[in-house]
Amino acid sequence: MKMLLLLFALGAATAADLPRSPAPPEVELYIISPNDGDTVASPVTVRFGLRGMGVAAGRHTLRLLLGDHLHIPHDPPVMSKPITIIVK
Repeated sequence: MKMLLLLFALGAATAADLPRSPAPPEVELYIISPNDGDTVASPVTVRFGLRGMGVAAGRHTLRLLLGDHLHIPHDPPVMSKPITIIVK
């Protein structure tokens, strides 16, 4: 099974180089659709939600990173072009 991981672009730093922030209690990140076990056709639209936290207003860069069956990125990485969104 292949996994798609959604990452925020971090510029030149890698996630391992940055300090980790504790997650607030009761926070939940979840997939809205598709549902577990659904059969879907390509292209697939994935909707996700966040409860107990918010995404701050402003500019965000998003990209997808494909991981193998152990959730480890391929070498070289297989990733989408970044997109920029603005959260109001």
